[in-house]
Amino acid sequence: MASDENKSKYYTSDFGCCVALVALGHKVVEVDRRDTRRVRFAFLSTELLLSTVEKYRYFDLKVDARKYFESSKAVKSIIYGDDL
Repeated sequence: MASDENKSKYYTSDFGCCVALVALGHKVVEVDRRDTRRVRFAFLSTELLLSTVEKYRYFDLKVDARKYFESSKAVKSIIYGDDL
């Protein structure tokens, strides 16, 4: 099995999309803070993840409200802290 470093990654700086992905069980594998105005989150790129992102973009994604809220707190802790 290939290491995570050899797999392709999906990057997003869209907070809402990132939170939705985390709420649905996708793991943030890398955080890019090089741009001081935004944070880019990386996820392992899979067909399921890309399908989820497409549903998010077309307003067709369903996420449990409580999971979304809890995930937003987790993502904020990544943004403002060093958690990953």
